[in-house]
Amino acid sequence: MIYLYNVWKRDIKSAYNFAKKHTCTKGAGLLNGIMVFFYKGLMAFYFARSKGEREWIDEGLKSVSALESWCKRYNWNYEIKYFILLAEYYSSLGDVKNSMEYYVKAIQLARNHRFHHEEGLSLELFGYFHLRLCDVCRGRELIRESCI
Repeated sequence: MIYLYNVWKRDIKSAYNFAKKHTCTKGAGLLNGIMVFFYKGLMAFYFARSKGEREWIDEGLKSVSALESWCKRYNWNYEIKYFILLAEYYSSLGDVKNSMEYYVKAIQLARNHRFHHEEGLSLELFGYFHLRLCDVCRGRELIRESCI
């Protein structure tokens, strides 16, 4: 997972290809598989926004669907990631209202469960969302808060 995250920060296309090749959905690799699905979804929605190609939204929706099914069994662990992916999905569609709703849900749930990493990630992505809306002050504030 650390490798995937570091590659993602440098070269999102290489990270996506790595994630696609190394997804495991059974046995001991399931946890890593779930995380890879999550990051694949984030990357797919990023590509959908930057390239405007429907195929990336469809790819991201596969991750949303996978996380939704895992949420039903392991709610506490995956619900935040599910909300983050939904927020990114709606953001890719240009649906500001639903995007904001799911970013806020992810942030609140992460805070309630004291999942600090997920809270930071939710705040950071919500900040970038605001920057895309040209709300620079709020975007910077959220990104700064994600680092605290």
